[in-house]
Amino acid sequence: MSAKQHIFAFAVSLTSAKREAMGWLCVLVILCLPQLSMAQRSVEQHLPLDGKIAADGSQVTLSWFDAVPRRVGSVSVARRWLGDKGGDTWHAIATDLGPVAQFTDTKTRSGVAYEYRVTRSARDIVDVGYWTTGVDVPAVASHGTALVVVDETVAADLRPWLERFQVDLVGDGWTVARLDAPRGDLSAPMDNLERAGLVRAWIREAYAQNPFETHAVILIGHVPIVLSGRVAPDGHDREPHATDLFYADISRPWPADPSGRLLPTFIPGQPIEMQVGRIDFSGLAQGDRGTELRHLRAYFDKNHHWRHGLLGDRRTAYGQNQHVRGERMALRNIVGPGQVASGGHHDVGETGAWLWGVDFGDANRRTYSAYRNRAA
Repeated sequence: MSAKQHIFAFAVSLTSAKREAMGWLCVLVILCLPQLSMAQRSVEQHLPLDGKIAADGSQVTLSWFDAVPRRVGSVSVARRWLGDKGGDTWHAIATDLGPVAQFTDTKTRSGVAYEYRVTRSARDIVDVGYWTTGVDVPAVASHGTALVVVDETVAADLRPWLERFQVDLVGDGWTVARLDAPRGDLSAPMDNLERAGLVRAWIREAYAQNPFETHAVILIGHVPIVLSGRVAPDGHDREPHATDLFYADISRPWPADPSGRLLPTFIPGQPIEMQVGRIDFSGLAQGDRGTELRHLRAYFDKNHHWRHGLLGDRRTAYGQNQHVRGERMALRNIVGPGQVASGGHHDVGETGAWLWGVDFGDANRRTYSAYRNRAA
């Protein structure tokens, strides 16, 4: 890895972005109490923000020509260094710009990654967009600790792939700690929750060894899935939902009922202490062990090839569903506005290889069964 890397664009954390955007909206409402009726009609939206940076890093131009309407209200621009956290790290660099559709920051330099927030405010709209960019930004030598949890029933069959994956993580700047854990089984909820508790205890112990560095939890295989809360995010009956945030939040207990279901509807110890991701094809395999292993091996092959540039320089993405509008806006920052195709997993997504794709998925399970049969 070279000492420096050219960064074209980064995607920012949508979770933190939305949270901060909502915080900004709350401030706006409080400041406009005399005009409460106007504030009540404001609806927060995603701003389709685009940008480019000069080759020498001397300026950054942001634009939102695809916004509807293109020009509206008053525009404010804030900036911070990429990696800064918290609302107080944003610094206003332009306020009350009027109904413009473009802004150029001339106070930038190479070697720094910048994160921008553009907010438009009008009588009936508040929309926010984020953009990150930089030139000749030094490569990060150390990311922190990756806590790799492997379903013990697939560990032996994946040994070469897992060893290669660990080497790739180390090469990318991670220190790796690994745990082989019992396979999850929601048909036995109390036993499943006990297994999940053992995994969480190991994660908490590993985190406590150095709580000031970045941690990432990677769940491989069918590591126990826990159900928590009673919510209806899509309008159906209120019921418990699966959440791996149980493993990422280690500061407070998650109480359970006698049936083995966790009680919290919201994260007890907000915010979570670490990022978490799952690589699990058990649902797609529908009990077929051979299919599950083939998908896992294929995933780790593709992961390795991407890390080593063996898939080529892919700069294409797709997305269409309105439920993931914010995620589709972020794709513009990753691949560029002209490289995002309109489509979902089961049409455009199956036409070729993509760097990224977002979709709300298909409610019909038979669609995934058909895809499984083709993939197998």
